Amino acid sequence: MSSLTTWLNRLPAPVLYVSFALAWAALTVVVDVVMRRRLGATTRASTGPTAATMLTVLATLYAILIAFVIVQGWSNLGDAQSQVGKEATALVEMFEDTHALPPNAGHAIQTAERQYARSVLQDDWQSMAHDRKPSPVTTAAFHRLFDTVQSARAESRDEPAFYQEAVARLNDIAGARRARLDAARGTIPTPLYVLLIAGGVVVVIVAAVLDSRNRRAHLAIVGLVAMIIGLNLALIVSFDHPFTGSVHVTKEPIEEMLKTAT
Repeated sequence: MSSLTTWLNRLPAPVLYVSFALAWAALTVVVDVVMRRRLGATTRASTGPTAATMLTVLATLYAILIAFVIVQGWSNLGDAQSQVGKEATALVEMFEDTHALPPNAGHAIQTAERQYARSVLQDDWQSMAHDRKPSPVTTAAFHRLFDTVQSARAESRDEPAFYQEAVARLNDIAGARRARLDAARGTIPTPLYVLLIAGGVVVVIVAAVLDSRNRRAHLAIVGLVAMIIGLNLALIVSFDHPFTGSVHVTKEPIEEMLKTAT
């Protein structure tokens, strides 16, 4: 399911949302045709009240489930953006702390920081968006930054406070990057996707059983409900891929860090 949703999220936003809406509208037509062939008018009339009651219950439960997943997805998206901001803040603070270190040590750390930040934008971001994994290039850049800070220890013995602050910020960067990479892996498991799709299909099937004398109006109403379900599912897919798609985390904090790193 992860590879499928990754592929879907690479589609342009209009294509993704329109495709989901049309697919569920088409499902409505197919289900309606099948149910009308299988169930006669008498059967539909006798089961109509029961179907209406069941539809109310199922639609309510499904709406609660959809709302929960969307709220959780929005929260996860916000958390991912927060981690990018924390990483950028730690980079800026570390950059400023290195100004108090001996010139050679400070310059080496600053250079390594810039290289790491650029790699985050160019390599890590692409890898998270397409493979949902960290970039080996960015990981190597972070290790070089770590080694540079460690090698600057001897030169910074006269400024232990600022060196310790730089080390603390390096730990903050590591923690924020780890949280950012965890967010890229997504939070919606395959069983939940299956439940969301199956629940939507059941709602459409039960709605198709309702006894309606005006078939066109019935199809229009059920079709609109199905399209709303499809649009919600498309939104959930977008939330599950926070670093790409129509709803995504912005890299602006890291970009601003590079602009101010002088």
